[in-house]
Amino acid sequence: CGQSFSLAGNPDFDFEEVTDLIYIMKWDSDFFEFPVAFISSKYLSDTIQNHIDFFVQRNKVRLLEYLCNCHDDLSVKVAEKNNFHFTDIRITFDLNIATDYEINKSLSFAFGLANNSHLLELKELTKYMYKDSRYFFDGNFPIEKINDFYSQWIEKAVLGTFDHECYCLYDGSIPI
Repeated sequence: CGQSFSLAGNPDFDFEEVTDLIYIMKWDSDFFEFPVAFISSKYLSDTIQNHIDFFVQRNKVRLLEYLCNCHDDLSVKVAEKNNFHFTDIRITFDLNIATDYEINKSLSFAFGLANNSHLLELKELTKYMYKDSRYFFDGNFPIEKINDFYSQWIEKAVLGTFDHECYCLYDGSIPI
């Protein structure tokens, strides 16, 4: 709730992104220097796929990402029929934090906002991160380019120029 989640008068709310079935991913497209799009619907049908095909052709999209609802048989079949290639899986974990938890204060771990002083260490942590990425499993991207993608992503997150903020887990004062 609150103004940041309101439809009315909220400059950060992108109504078009919510209502469109597909949109261009600006940061990814700018980085890879070709149009990358994302299907925002979790469900596919032949009718939806026809709309997507038109958008892809009109915008000369070279990479199309789709986060499929793998429990919807029709969506899986339409994706397979249209030559989508499985590259990634997402898992969501939930934890009810309404209760108090005991924290072992003898550990030196801390959680907090990242800052510029840790940028080199954080960029080092992104090396070889590509092995778990959709871009790696796609098979059409040079590894150096994927590595640079995540290095720039963490930098933009820390500087607040893409994501609003970046949090880190620290061991003492070292981001891990």
